[in-house]
Amino acid sequence: MTVTNRRAERAIGRWRRATTITPSLARDVPLVLLWLAVAEAIVLLLHYGSGLNFYQDEWDFLIHRRGLNLHAFLAPDNEHISVFTAAVFKLLESTFGMTSTMPYRVVGTVLLSGTAVLLFVFLRRRWGDWLALLSAVMVLFLGPAWQTLLLPVEMARVGSLAAGIGMLLALRRRDRTGDRLACVLVTASVLCFSLGVAFIVAAAVDVALRRRPWRQRVFIPAIPAAVYVAWYLAYGRTANSNVTLHNLVASPVYLLNAVASALQALFGLWPPNTLQPAHPTWGWAILGIALVAVAVHVARRRPVGEQLWPVVAAAVSSWLLAAATYLPGREATVSRFQYPSVVFVLLLLAELFPGVRVTRFRLGAAVVIAALALAVNLSILARGRDFLRVQSTLSRADLGALELARRTVDPGFRLTPDIAGTQLLVVVDAGSYLSAIDAYGSPADGPRQLAAAPAVDRAWADVVLRRALPVTMRALGPPQEARLRREPRPSCATLRPAQGPGAGVELESRRAIIHSPPRGGPAAIRLRQFATGSFPVDVGTLAAGTSAMITIPADLSQRPWFLRVEASRPVTLCP
Repeated sequence: MTVTNRRAERAIGRWRRATTITPSLARDVPLVLLWLAVAEAIVLLLHYGSGLNFYQDEWDFLIHRRGLNLHAFLAPDNEHISVFTAAVFKLLESTFGMTSTMPYRVVGTVLLSGTAVLLFVFLRRRWGDWLALLSAVMVLFLGPAWQTLLLPVEMARVGSLAAGIGMLLALRRRDRTGDRLACVLVTASVLCFSLGVAFIVAAAVDVALRRRPWRQRVFIPAIPAAVYVAWYLAYGRTANSNVTLHNLVASPVYLLNAVASALQALFGLWPPNTLQPAHPTWGWAILGIALVAVAVHVARRRPVGEQLWPVVAAAVSSWLLAAATYLPGREATVSRFQYPSVVFVLLLLAELFPGVRVTRFRLGAAVVIAALALAVNLSILARGRDFLRVQSTLSRADLGALELARRTVDPGFRLTPDIAGTQLLVVVDAGSYLSAIDAYGSPADGPRQLAAAPAVDRAWADVVLRRALPVTMRALGPPQEARLRREPRPSCATLRPAQGPGAGVELESRRAIIHSPPRGGPAAIRLRQFATGSFPVDVGTLAAGTSAMITIPADLSQRPWFLRVEASRPVTLCP
């Protein structure tokens, strides 16, 4: 063999060794892909969350839990324990203020990513790296759970779930250190959210099934249970209890609906053009197939995972607790319930079908199914983001209007949906909000931003101003009308019935008197300040032959008010 040939063979050998995937490299590929998916999820969720305003219960943590006292940390959020969320919101509010949701969103997104990583670690022992990777990616981009993925307040639920998965992993150690770590984690789960109660049940089942004397391990569920009971007796029982006999009777149906909804969300079979389906139709079909598979598996006496019953206990307890406290708006198909339900379903499947042999065909089929589901779920996530953006711009306009009325607004004034046009501000009262923005800054629109807001937002801002200032129209009695006739009359104007949607007259004064002719019909009086093309403020109807005084307290805006009369005959307006 010539020297040239030997050199060529050595070069070919080096090339083959360089291009051959070694076993160690093959093992590392799923991990690399997992971290890439985590990084992409963090970037995507933070991008989707930019510009969003605070949402519902988040306002309670921001404006109602002021100061460093036990109530601020231990007061229930609805009926849930929320020590972790209260502490995080209080720390971030004192550090970054409340002008932006981004600091709060970063914490929630990191917790979501950590939960996906913990799920991967749990599943890889049962299914191997590749199926565990696909499952974690599906959870990272679970579009039907858009509320959990995009709302910072959901860090409570996600943190509780992450700590619970950590507890299950710690129990796998089968040693004293693992038991102690499990106790710490389930206690942390309880302090995050009431979902931790389900993991207390799981820990108790694990203690009961182990061969070691239960007295040596009973502290794992006992300590977090004592913490929860102490909180409940001191603060939790002050919340409204939604447990009813009807809810308890209907809980099995709710549980099945929860599992079906989770399967439907996981496989990307969410109905198109909806963020919350009424019924998990496709989910029921998948659930039927899954139950048949489980029955066949049991009939063949195939092995199951060693943590099956603790996982069953956690999942079933979680769904039954949700069923017992059901209220309208807490259906099993609601977005914020999908994330923990999907995670529980994956944990159950892993324990029911451990050691699945992953052939190339099966892996290829799983990748195709996951890709199709991922495409649908990402579109649902985008629709959820769009919904929250619309609600956020509206809430900023409403809050901007409230701030303009701060001189005269009643401290107890609340931005209920009929006033604000959105559910985002249902817990906001004027006194608490104005005090909070003085200390931590405002997330609301200023007068310039409000003037440039979408038309529907400006219309609702006018409604808020009408109620917050408040704008009033008071009928004048005969003595007052007689006195006005005796006094020198200012320059009055005759207002003819409005022609066109934007017709109206600019008010020269914040107080004006309107006279309706005796032979005319009733006259509807409408106002606007920031709105254009419409008069959203209905101040009342003036009967024929009567007079009324309109009073508009001064706000912090320099914009004039405009008045529109809807009547069959002209009326007289006097400043």
